[in-house]
Amino acid sequence: MKRLSGLDASFLYLETPSSYMHVAGLMILDPATAPVQWSFDELRDMYAARLHLAPPFRRRLVEVPFGVHHPVWIEDPDFDLDFHLHHIAVPQPGGARQLATLAEEIVARPLDRRKPLWESWIIEGLEHGYIAVLTKTHHAAIDGVSGNEMTVAMLDVEPEGRDVGADTWTPEHVPNEAELLAYAMRSLATQPVKLVGSLTRTGSMALNLTRKNRASDIAPPPAPFTAPRTSWNHALSPHRSYAMTTLSLDDAKVVKREFGTTLNDVVMAMCASSLRSYLDGRGERVAQDLVAMVPMSVRSDDQSGTGGNRISSMLASLATTIDDPVERLLAISAGMRSAKDQQNAIGASTLQDWAEFAAPAVAGRAARAYARYRLADRHRPIFNLTISNVPGPPFPLYSAGARMVANYPMGPVNDGAGLNITVLSYMDQLDFGVVTCRELIPDAWQIADGLGAALEELKKRAEPGPPKKQSKSKRQAKVVLVHGAWHGPWCWQGVVDALEAQGVDVSAVELPLTSYDDDVAAARKAIKAAGKGAVVCGHSYGGMVVSRAASGLPVGRVVYLTAFMTDEGEAPMQHMEAHPSPMMGAIRTDGGVLTVDPTMLHEAFYEDSDPEVVVEIEKLLRPMPLGDTWVVDVEPAWRQAPSTYIVCTNDKAISEGAQRAMAGRADEVVEWDTDHSPFLTRPADIADLLAKHV
Repeated sequence: MKRLSGLDASFLYLETPSSYMHVAGLMILDPATAPVQWSFDELRDMYAARLHLAPPFRRRLVEVPFGVHHPVWIEDPDFDLDFHLHHIAVPQPGGARQLATLAEEIVARPLDRRKPLWESWIIEGLEHGYIAVLTKTHHAAIDGVSGNEMTVAMLDVEPEGRDVGADTWTPEHVPNEAELLAYAMRSLATQPVKLVGSLTRTGSMALNLTRKNRASDIAPPPAPFTAPRTSWNHALSPHRSYAMTTLSLDDAKVVKREFGTTLNDVVMAMCASSLRSYLDGRGERVAQDLVAMVPMSVRSDDQSGTGGNRISSMLASLATTIDDPVERLLAISAGMRSAKDQQNAIGASTLQDWAEFAAPAVAGRAARAYARYRLADRHRPIFNLTISNVPGPPFPLYSAGARMVANYPMGPVNDGAGLNITVLSYMDQLDFGVVTCRELIPDAWQIADGLGAALEELKKRAEPGPPKKQSKSKRQAKVVLVHGAWHGPWCWQGVVDALEAQGVDVSAVELPLTSYDDDVAAARKAIKAAGKGAVVCGHSYGGMVVSRAASGLPVGRVVYLTAFMTDEGEAPMQHMEAHPSPMMGAIRTDGGVLTVDPTMLHEAFYEDSDPEVVVEIEKLLRPMPLGDTWVVDVEPAWRQAPSTYIVCTNDKAISEGAQRAMAGRADEVVEWDTDHSPFLTRPADIADLLAKHV
């Protein structure tokens, strides 16, 4: 028996007859790759063998008497797989529109709360001989990231499948009312203490946020209830319209690199352009920028695979009053950075904290009354629509041997905001799903089709023209990037692209990795060439290289990106030993020579990295003779110039404790919820931070 978190339970309370809170995914499969004849029975057997890889599939909801506390999950003793699997066919000719029409009818049906909250519909009769699988799961059980994790767990990376291990699942008995009330009382007894903590954190957060917004020269993100009203910002009906489209991920990356934004910024800009076209086609004039609610995953590495919701959200402007698509993209990018800064100030746990105190009985009645009396028509919209971007695997997946061709998401819509656009990346494509309330937006295909036109427009603007010459006098000062052990200049490519797009001169040093002295000499040569005022950034081992290489030179700032910010006479292993990390078991030092166990390094550190990145790193897994002087033997650069330390809280190489111990020495500390490779996951953010100090 496990109690739902307040955030998980809130999706139950918010559900009404016209606003259901399940999420869905529509997989398209090509059975031609299956090693044996593909059939419904094959797929059913695959599900049966892998139920232990998707724990929510056998968890049933049990309500607490009188609604005194949030419901609980139990392992359903009456679980019946066949109740959850349905086998149907799509009407001919089995094209995308026929499939979408069937999908919107299926997704409009509520889930039975007496059973585990999911179901899968296996749909045959598609053109090209394809099969579709539509899976609905309640938002109380999963968010976008955990749902994607569960999907991947149920699939294979090869058509032949894999050994999924033994199923050791044990059902539970259904608790009686006395047990449920006793369990609830024990939990409620801790609520006053939690409330005091939440009040303290929220008060501090509100004060910091007010100061930040007053001090910043950047306009804060939109506030709730400031969005303009559009034709889809009204109370919902139970009926849905659905459309999907697949677009090129590579094209979106071209736009991202050319204009120095993030991939999510490009997706937001595509949505903005499509909505402008839709409104123009209706003759609907909206004089104010549309506002999107953007869910954000706050799931840490150790919460991977735990299910439930680890999300927060932010409001962001879509800059729809700007006519030029590139200017609009850049405005959206600036607004997203502002929204992220504000969200960081609010804190990842704020939404989860306060959701715990929702009274189940009151919350449910309030949601139903809000829908029944159509109150969404009587106040300004909280936001206009939801836009969600969920990263997916860059490699092909298979279901019972059938290759997954596409995976289209289907997100929920809310009273007052009858439009959801969700995108899932898969291999080299972006799979978009557009869900609308049919009475508010009758044809979702108009918006889906507009996404492709928007990307094509941005791509044309990103195509390279004649090279632009820039005089040295007008170029900004150089940024020097220094990589870590077993890395190379290639790891900085995304950062380099983003900086160059901003007109910043940048060089990524290639360390010989033959000795600490040789590495310092290579970095020092590059820093000298950059000239006065250069911003120097070191990652991991590159931090201690920078500390010595930049010492005595007129640099403008030294930046330590989850790096060793060591002092004179201090060895990095002192911090590693005081604050151990998973990577400690993978490295050895003997006589100044650093060696690594490739297997342990891969398991402890690079297990979740892009396979191509792992291949490049493993090529470099050779002994590093650092010599006897593997310490900073001069006054470090951070004592002579302004310094910034970027703490990456999910780093498996340099522990968070070690980072914080060193970050206390810096003039500026930035905290990111990411791993040891932020140059891969947050290149635009790194570039923005460095450019700010140039």
